[in-house]
Amino acid sequence: MRKLFALVALSLSACSSLPDPAYGPPTEVEAKTGYIAGELALADMFEGRPVAKASEFPNEAIATVIDRTTLLKELQIEGGILALRNIDPIDKVTVANCNWERIDPGNVDADARPLIGEHPPGAYFCKSDVYVTQNYGIKAKAATTGYFFKNGSGEWTFIGQDAHGFDRY
Repeated sequence: MRKLFALVALSLSACSSLPDPAYGPPTEVEAKTGYIAGELALADMFEGRPVAKASEFPNEAIATVIDRTTLLKELQIEGGILALRNIDPIDKVTVANCNWERIDPGNVDADARPLIGEHPPGAYFCKSDVYVTQNYGIKAKAATTGYFFKNGSGEWTFIGQDAHGFDRY
C-alpha cells in the first residue's frame, strides 16, 4: 500500500513540474509584438464564423468594441463577426511582475480559450499596460494580464485578458 501511495505521489509531482524557461520575460518591444500577434490570432479565429448580432452582445462587449474602433484602423464585419485587423495604433506594451507558470484558462478571456491548446504549457504571466493613440491624437492606456511566450517559430505571442476601458493619460 505504501508503494502505491509513493508511486501516485511520484507521478503527481512529475505531472505538476514545469520545465525552466529557455528565455527571459519579454522586453517592451517583444511585449508589443506578442500582444499584437495574440490579437491577430484571435481575429483569425473569429473571421467568417457566424455568431450573435451586435445587438445581442452584452453592454460591456459593445463598450469594448466602441473602444476598439478608436484603436484599430479597420473594423471589418463579415457575417456578424468583428474581425480585428491592423493594430498599428498600439504605441507600446509595458510588462511587470512576470512569473513563469502553467497557462491557466481562468486567466484567459473566454473567447481566446480555444487557442490555449496551440500554446506551450508554460509562459510568463505578466501584468501589462497597453498604450495607444486614439482618434485626434488622444493618448490612452489600459491594464491587462496574460501570458507571453515564444511560439514554435520563436516569435512572441500573447494570450490572456483583452485590454479594455482605456483611460487618457
